[in-house]
Amino acid sequence: MFLVALFLLYCTGLGVFLYRISRAPAPIAEKADGIIVLTGGAARISQALSLLQNGDADRLLISGVNVATSREALRQQLDADKELFTCCVDLGREAINTEGNAAEAAAWVRSHGFDRIILVTSNYHMPRSLIEFQRYLPEVTVIAHPIAAGSPTNGGFLGFLSDPHGLRLLLLEYSKYIVAVSRSVAWDSWRSVCLPSTKAESPE
Repeated sequence: MFLVALFLLYCTGLGVFLYRISRAPAPIAEKADGIIVLTGGAARISQALSLLQNGDADRLLISGVNVATSREALRQQLDADKELFTCCVDLGREAINTEGNAAEAAAWVRSHGFDRIILVTSNYHMPRSLIEFQRYLPEVTVIAHPIAAGSPTNGGFLGFLSDPHGLRLLLLEYSKYIVAVSRSVAWDSWRSVCLPSTKAESPE
């Protein structure tokens, strides 16, 4: 009975997770100090560059860039404006997962003294990314800018059921999301017990 209840709880949560992603409204342009985009799709970086060019923020961090990819090769691949790319785009090469993205971004944000950032990633990846970023940057306002391009949810709430690859991707992402939520709850509990009278610092 316990396993059945656990399975039903998992399925219910998955349904809510997928529904919220597929029904999420288009992002609204907002001003911020900086933009952070997580690698994993050309559409993500192109959208982040458009936000930068539109003046929605003054600086952009591309987090999770392959160490073997040169700066110029990436710029040419994206067909980005050379002057804008040279002056206002930073490349992060240390992150290998979403938590690493958050840690890398946190160091970048604090080095520039930013208080408000725009986070750009795919819509199915955004819920987990927000949890990690809020854990590493609790004092910073994070504005979600989800990208629908290339998402398995583009066919609607039930469209991905006919796409085995897309369904596997969403199931994996939801499982990782549960882990991220659990870790965040554990971190908050630890802070409340061990740091009851002082402002907790973000994890390193």
